[in-house]
Amino acid sequence: ASLAQGEHPANPLVKYQVEHWTGKVEKLIDTPTGVIGHQVNSVSGKSEENARGSSSALTLRLLAEIDREFASRQYELWNKHFVTTQFGLPAVREYQKGTVGFGDVDSGPVIFGIGFAATIVAIADLAIFNNWIAGHEQFTTIHAFGFSWNTKKEKKYLLGQVPMADAFIAWGRASSLKYVPRKYLYFGFPIFNNFTKYSLGISLLLGFAIWRLKK
Repeated sequence: ASLAQGEHPANPLVKYQVEHWTGKVEKLIDTPTGVIGHQVNSVSGKSEENARGSSSALTLRLLAEIDREFASRQYELWNKHFVTTQFGLPAVREYQKGTVGFGDVDSGPVIFGIGFAATIVAIADLAIFNNWIAGHEQFTTIHAFGFSWNTKKEKKYLLGQVPMADAFIAWGRASSLKYVPRKYLYFGFPIFNNFTKYSLGISLLLGFAIWRLKK
């Protein structure tokens, strides 16, 4: 990504390295989903572990800056096999649909099949590949459940206990805003996404319950 976005991407040597690498990677993909594998053999390039949500979300973010056409094809496959909803809210699976697995140091917690790291990084992926409304909805969900803590100078999620989460949320959000149509940056995003609808519904139910109890 650094070479492709550097000062001399048209340099013949740089261009060759980038095109050679992307061409070789695409030819060696051998996972059931067609998405770049989570772990590959360093010599043969063959997959040693099938694609997973955390690594593919991160790969897509960088691949978009290396080879947009290749990245777009990968995005379509990733979106088909990993992007989902949980309780009506947007999320990304750590393991492809129809399979199960456990969390590890790469994925973070995996709850009901949803990978925390994958879901966070996908804020950027969705926006980059022209689904910025979904990216914003994903951010609002993460923002609400991330137990954010604000001061005048900074914001921390998960009570500031996981700095890497803060870094990835900030990176994902900054990346996604780059692709949002300018009118929405000035006048705001669509308000009634699924998260706000559910929040409003729950708030009304709780308010009604409290009102009935007081009577």
